[in-house]
Amino acid sequence: MCGSPNQTDLAVPGLTEAGWLEANNVVAVWGGSLLPGADSARIAVLRKLKRCAVSAIVLVYDGELRQAMQGDLIVRQLNERYKKLGWRVPLYLWEVQKSAWSQEGRETQPVGCLLAPHTTPPELVETLKSLPDTLIEPGVQQGLGSHTHDFLLRLGWQLRNGMAERFHALAVSLLTGPYAVPLRGVMFSPAVYPKDGTDRQRWLPDNSWNAILNDLPSLRIQRAGMAWERTLYQAVLVALGLTCAGVLFSWNTNRQEITDAQQLAVTARDEHQNADKRLAALGELQREMARLQYRSQHGVPWYSRFGQSQNDDLLARL
Repeated sequence: MCGSPNQTDLAVPGLTEAGWLEANNVVAVWGGSLLPGADSARIAVLRKLKRCAVSAIVLVYDGELRQAMQGDLIVRQLNERYKKLGWRVPLYLWEVQKSAWSQEGRETQPVGCLLAPHTTPPELVETLKSLPDTLIEPGVQQGLGSHTHDFLLRLGWQLRNGMAERFHALAVSLLTGPYAVPLRGVMFSPAVYPKDGTDRQRWLPDNSWNAILNDLPSLRIQRAGMAWERTLYQAVLVALGLTCAGVLFSWNTNRQEITDAQQLAVTARDEHQNADKRLAALGELQREMARLQYRSQHGVPWYSRFGQSQNDDLLARL
């Protein structure tokens, strides 16, 4: 969880004070703000705990901060964290909506959208513009229950009246260019109210978090680093795979040659076999020895190498 302390506590109450909170095998970790020079030592420590210790980054902000946010600065700070983590984890934007009335007691639900890989800024804008259609009915029901519960209707009105288009500039910085980040979703919520009677490190997320928590198991995480570093890493993996396959194939080839030669030798010297069969086996054995002698002088085929060649030992034994 990244963002200013005040905004982060509006999404996960008590997180900045506790440092981390746990809920049903999901741990929310306070990762600091994204301001230049902000302390990100906690992320470096997380990397020592597990090979890939973080599943996603959630950036928390409010509407006023979104208008003032510099997309390029956010992208640079996120990539710095990716380097410390060693992985390019998906990013969720979490916008806390302010209201003139208390939203306490309102029936909560996840509000926002999950994005497909390689979503473009115009596609994000269009997705946000279609979001109000899903907010009207539950918003009216909540408004009838209490006139102060205006979050859904107010958000739908804002998205239809220019708020969706204002995401375009931020989306361009996040989704395009050589340092684009894997933006997975944009979520909205009013301030989340803390729940009484919980342990200090216990997190009881309300329904606003369901979309993200349910999405975590399906996330695809990539290694962080420049393109050439990722290419080199993949090339090493491919080379290692080919080497292992070559060793196994070479071992099987040499094993089969030894088995065949042994069978020829046994048949050729078996006095219980008829003369024609022994003579044929002896001829095959002579040709096999000639082939082994040729390979001994000129080299064995590449597929018999990989440290598994038994050519000279087999020739000497025959």
